[in-house]
Amino acid sequence: MRRRVRWTYCRNRTAVTEKRKPPTGKTAKSVARFKRRVNITSDMRTSLEQAQKRTNLKAKAIRKGLRHRFPELAWQTINLWLAKSRTGHWKARTCNRVHYDAVIRFLAKRTAPFHLDDENRRDCLIQEMKRTRVGTTTIRKGIGKQYAELTVGVLDTWITRKANNKWVTSTCRPEHYAAVMTYLATLPDAFYLDLDGENRRTKLIEEMRRTGLGARAVCTRVKSQCPNLKWNMISNWITKKKNGHWITSICHRDHYQAVLAYLTHQPSKLART
Repeated sequence: MRRRVRWTYCRNRTAVTEKRKPPTGKTAKSVARFKRRVNITSDMRTSLEQAQKRTNLKAKAIRKGLRHRFPELAWQTINLWLAKSRTGHWKARTCNRVHYDAVIRFLAKRTAPFHLDDENRRDCLIQEMKRTRVGTTTIRKGIGKQYAELTVGVLDTWITRKANNKWVTSTCRPEHYAAVMTYLATLPDAFYLDLDGENRRTKLIEEMRRTGLGARAVCTRVKSQCPNLKWNMISNWITKKKNGHWITSICHRDHYQAVLAYLTHQPSKLART
């Protein structure tokens, strides 16, 4: 029994003292990067904090941009470089110099955030979309494959509010905004009009009350100009639902202009009596 234990000890001893081969490939690169650890100075923390404030990029966005070159770099590691404990001490005192330099270079190439609320950029975008009656899906198809990262979901966040009435996002890339506005500027006015804009619905209701003509009577007299116009369409323009909302918010431009032009040239019901 004693010999067996002694032989096992000797076998393990020889195995430990053998010279191992140096790692190769990805393992060697990972070991080399791990050994390149340096102390994080105050200047390094200041540079990283200023770069993040300028670009408005969080650790997860930085990690996403560097995931192919440095798969071992986690977004929690980047947060630790600027995080303090409850006692006021820095949580991370050292970092990988290669990772830190890569993060700084990545942030240096990024431009400052483009705020949608500045210079009424968001309002101009919404007005152009209302003028052309074009949605985000059509805009995405019209831009083409020039900006693959500009998806329909990203465009929706520009014009969508949260439950607390705040906008989903406040920043975007300037080249994306310029491409969208350039495409919308090339489109003509829509064939459909917003009934709530420019008091169109109010004018129509006032003219119908003044003349005393209903939807059926107006449709019968305008049918020659607008064959596709039906009386229930006109009725939907001026009718509300049970919840107080209008049945429809848009109408065909030619239909509305023909109906309003006919009502304008008609005398009032008091004059006819």
